[in-house]
Amino acid sequence: LYAQLADLFRQRIGKGLWKEGEKLPSLERLVDEFGVARVTVRQAIERLQRDGLVSPQRGRGTFVTKTP
Repeated sequence: LYAQLADLFRQRIGKGLWKEGEKLPSLERLVDEFGVARVTVRQAIERLQRDGLVSPQRGRGTFVTKTP
């Protein structure tokens, strides 16, 4: 499930819905939007982080670093 969510996030970044330098919606907001557990959203974001697409910053949020 987290892989599907990561692909969806990647599409949003690719289409420009989430632009480079922009902060991603909060974890709670993504959980509500997709109806999944927090851990699932977290795993999807970690996958994007490994791919270099996003950069989590402690206390600030997660930001888009580049487009796929």
